[in-house]
This record gives sequence, structure tokens and C-alpha cells, in this order.
Amino acid sequence: MNTQSTYGCFEVIVGGFKLSMDLEVQPGTVLVLFGSSGSGKTTVLRTIAGLLTPSEGVISIGGVEVFNKINGVNIPSHKRKVGYVPQDMLVFPHLTVIENIAYGIRNYQESDNLIETLVEKLDLNGLEDRYEWELSGGQRQRVALARALAPDPRLLLLDEAFSSLDSGTRSRTRSYVRQILQSIGIPVIMVTHDKEEAVSMGDRLAIIESGGLVELGDPVSMIGHPARERVANLLGVENVLSLKVKNIFPDQGIMECVSESFSLEIPVSNDVLIGQDVRIGLRADDVILASVEPGGLSARNIKKGIIKDIYIESGMYRIEIDCGHIVISHVTKRAVDELGLISGSAIWCVIKSASCFVLQD
Repeated sequence: MNTQSTYGCFEVIVGGFKLSMDLEVQPGTVLVLFGSSGSGKTTVLRTIAGLLTPSEGVISIGGVEVFNKINGVNIPSHKRKVGYVPQDMLVFPHLTVIENIAYGIRNYQESDNLIETLVEKLDLNGLEDRYEWELSGGQRQRVALARALAPDPRLLLLDEAFSSLDSGTRSRTRSYVRQILQSIGIPVIMVTHDKEEAVSMGDRLAIIESGGLVELGDPVSMIGHPARERVANLLGVENVLSLKVKNIFPDQGIMECVSESFSLEIPVSNDVLIGQDVRIGLRADDVILASVEPGGLSARNIKKGIIKDIYIESGMYRIEIDCGHIVISHVTKRAVDELGLISGSAIWCVIKSASCFVLQD
């Protein structure tokens, strides 16, 4: 296994769009690029793969310098030893599964063992002689991945590789992919806009916006409790509340934050003082609803409110509740039906203190 890291510090201009990037990914790890459409995620992959030429900078893949503007180095894309799986997968319809996987391998016989391993680990046994139209979406995705890995690349690039699959197939395919990536130990850079995918696949998460790197860190902590409001907005944190610190109780590890008609107890945050204005983040999934006042709970925040609006959002129901401050909750259709949720009805919101986090500017 190559123990050299892959890194890129470069600037590339495409039309009127300028991207500046400084990234590094270690062997055996997955770096996830996360951002809105048009932020520059795919441009990063295309530049590293050699499909776009930077205006300046350096790119090194597995210890091999493939681009250096000052030294005049620019190795062609087909010689960079990069596996690339685009969003549309591009499984060749005129080739069988085994022919697709072997495509691009100069000596099939020498790579026979690797191909057999990929077929086995990606659960393609028995499909070797099938054509593209005889495969399911998940099977086509695994064929595309096997083809990208068969030439033994130094780096694997995945561009929204699972976005075209249904949720069940996507989850199973991610599991296959994660297992095989852990076994081969090459660095991976992966583009996604799916938060669940970023957490399940990524070792590191890079937030990209308008052609620049906003933040880099651990996927679980960044997505669960982002530290900055800009990052929270990019990650789709539904509740960002403007409050003021009224009391701090160090012995209990909580502080009370209020507005004119709303209060919230949250974990104590360093460098926050009584009287200070704060912005509090809270994910809609962490707001629990009850049709009657709940009791006997450890949750610090139980608020009565009125439902202002209900509508479907990404397969879940978005409930907007006025508790003295508008709070958004996500629930299933079953919860809507069982709780009898309708606009104008009273509802109780349960918010655990640990679900709340202070956002920095």
C-alpha cells in the first residue's frame, strides 16, 4: 500500500468561476467534499484527475507530482493512475460486466486475481456475462466502481456516485463500497450533498462554497453540531435562534438563554457571558412533539406552542410551531396522523439541552 498522502494546492478558472483549493487526504481515508450545487466540488475532482488545468499550484497523487505550474509539470489524465466514478456511472452498454471491469487494463491475465477479488467483494458473482441493461442500478454502480479500481489506481474519485440510486439500494451499495475501500487502503475524495452519506462514508469533511474551502473537520461533529453559523447554514440546520444569555449555572453545566417570550436551557459554552447575544443551532430532527404535556422526562426544555404550518420536505413533514419563537420539527407521516397534527392546533415541543449548540460568527 502506498503510504504517501495525496494533496492539491491550486487555483483553476472555468469561465467566470474561480476555484482556490488546498486539500490533503491520507491513504486509506475518505475525504468528503460537501457543498451546494455550483460550489466547485466537481471542479476539484476534474482538476485533480487532469481534466481541467490549474492556472497555478501543485497537485501530488500518492507521492507523485502530477502538476506543478512553476516547474512545468502536467501529467496527462490517463497517466495519473486515478480511478474516477462520475455521477452517471457510464457503464458501457456494449460490454459485459467482466469486460467493463477489465476495460483499461493492459494485461488482463496479470490482473485476473484482482478482478476476481473485486467481483467477489462487490457481490458481482454470477453477473460477469450480463450487459448493462440486465443490471439493477446498484449493480451498475458496483460495476463502475470495480472498473475504476481494477487498474490499481493511486487515488479514487467519486462524484455523487450514489445519487441516482433509491434509498435502500444506496445504503447497501455504500456498505459494499466502504468495506472494499478499507481493504485496499487508497485515498478517496468523494463528492456528495447527502449528510447521511457524508457521515457513513467520510473520515474527513470539507465544506466548499463559491470555489473556496470554508471548513475542514470530522463529519459527525461538523454535521451534528457545526461550530459556525455559516457552516450550519450550508449544512441545512433548520433552527437558528437569536437569544440572550440570562443565567449561567456552571455546577449544572447549563445556561439559560432567552428572548422576549421564549427561553431555552442549553449546555454551557466557553467564552459566553451573561447578557451576551447568542445564536443557537438546533436540528429539526431533535425537536420531539407530543399531543399532551409530557412528564417524567430528563429533557430540560418542554414548550407549548401552536402549529403555524405543515408541509412535506424531503420525504418528511416539516412542522413550524410558534412557542414564543418559531421552532421547526421534522416528523413522519405516521406521527402526523397519530398525533392529529393540523395547522392551528396546540402541540408540545420537547428539546434536549444537548441537542442545542452555540454558533460562532
